[in-house]
Amino acid sequence: MKQLVTLTIVGLLTVMMTGCGGGTDTHEGVMDAMGDVVGEMTGVLEGVKDEASAKAAIPKLESLAAKAKDLEAKMKALGDPTPEQAQALMGKAMGMMGDAMKMQAEVERIQKDPALMKVLGDALDKAQNATN
Repeated sequence: MKQLVTLTIVGLLTVMMTGCGGGTDTHEGVMDAMGDVVGEMTGVLEGVKDEASAKAAIPKLESLAAKAKDLEAKMKALGDPTPEQAQALMGKAMGMMGDAMKMQAEVERIQKDPALMKVLGDALDKAQNATN
């Protein structure tokens, strides 16, 4: 499951860097939306404290995984960014690393609890698949 964390972060950064502006019709807009997904996912994971909260988190995590997959498709459809856009995106991605690390810490906390992993394992796998 530690591989999930690494792949999720790498996948999110890859989506962010492959493709600048507002809304999800620009590279920067998609990247901002992906940052929001990471923040929302972190919030969901922070709320997982027991089996009941883990079960409640499953539909939220699955929805966020689907959103990440859609954003990845939008970023790919936008094509390669210009060199100037790529440089701006790199700076933005570096700023988002703190959020990604916070999410990683939450995943690692959950991984240490077999009861939570029993409940959340499949949902976390879906999140991983959404970012590959």
